Amino acid sequence: MTDHVDWTSDYLNDTQSVLNAGRRLRRVLSKDHSTREYAVTQLERAAQQQKTGGEGYRAFMFSELDTAAEGDKQKRERVMEDVLAGVLTDLNVANVLMAAGQTLGEMGQKAGANVLDEALLRLENTTRIIEQSLPVPLSIGAEPGRFGFAEAAAELIVADSADLPSAIEGFRKRSNETLDDFVDQAKGVAVSIVAGLSKLDASKVLEALSGLGEKIEELPKVGRLFSQGIKKLQSAVDALMRLLGNDLLKKVKEQVGKIWNGFKDGKYVSAPLEWAFGIEGAKKEIEAALLSQGLNQQTLDEASNAVAKLRISFKENMGMLSGVVSAVSLAGTLLFIVPAIGQPLTLAAASIYVVILGAVVLIGMDYTDSGTVLKRIHGVGEIAKGLAS
Repeated sequence: MTDHVDWTSDYLNDTQSVLNAGRRLRRVLSKDHSTREYAVTQLERAAQQQKTGGEGYRAFMFSELDTAAEGDKQKRERVMEDVLAGVLTDLNVANVLMAAGQTLGEMGQKAGANVLDEALLRLENTTRIIEQSLPVPLSIGAEPGRFGFAEAAAELIVADSADLPSAIEGFRKRSNETLDDFVDQAKGVAVSIVAGLSKLDASKVLEALSGLGEKIEELPKVGRLFSQGIKKLQSAVDALMRLLGNDLLKKVKEQVGKIWNGFKDGKYVSAPLEWAFGIEGAKKEIEAALLSQGLNQQTLDEASNAVAKLRISFKENMGMLSGVVSAVSLAGTLLFIVPAIGQPLTLAAASIYVVILGAVVLIGMDYTDSGTVLKRIHGVGEIAKGLAS
């Protein structure tokens, strides 16, 4: 408990320090050189401190994930969400550093101050999210709606059936609606990813798809603050890949490829997502479970409530991944205007987008239990199997 409080507090304070230092630099952009230099140094130091604190925080969280029993899915889900929130935060820190470097003209022509303004606003919003969610003790688990991407109170309608037949029908209806909503929520993220991929060289996208799960090639380090931003960007992506697991990412190459090919060919992504998540199989499993002997009304209502929580939790995860896509998109905008890194960037950008698409697939599979690959969620399939017992 103490370690969690210490690491989380340090991480939050260090991130806030980067935000404050970035704001300070923004205020003095039009001042004299020595004043700007002082602000730059402060931002550099804050970023270095946040880097050190972030590495310690992630090491602690990954240690908690590695030592958590496979059956302790409450803790495994919580750790996964917190690390994902850290990835989103670090990407926005990276963007502040790169935007600051661009605004100062580290690579030549200066960018407008609006570039830094946008990066600071995004980091401010993300900081507010993690300040209200990460400090909650790990023992409490992943409470629905704690990141603010889903309206938990409005969406969590407690099941209270009048009799056994209505409890059976209630579970069937809620489970099927939840599975369909998984696809709808994931589709929004997937569309934004493939839209980003469609702007890149198609050959590089194919190379990124074939290399899913492999380490992403490092980008050249240029500039002062900008180079720190590149390092932070790569660190965040490395953390995401470690969270998912390189071997698991390799296992979903086919699913990720189908989603990309479906969009590229002018089709919707719903069908590939349904196939990737195993929606049809999950619905059949639900029907089989509801034919079991000895079903209990209270157990069914409790299962319906558990499924409702899954729906909110999945929406939270997709909300964070949507933020990750947005942050990566901004990072790409900042990177592409630097001639020195333009060439290797296309493959790196494609690879990062593909990794996030892999995250969508793996998390979706975990929530439906089509593959029980990540084994971090007590998903719809497991809940259905538990009805008879």
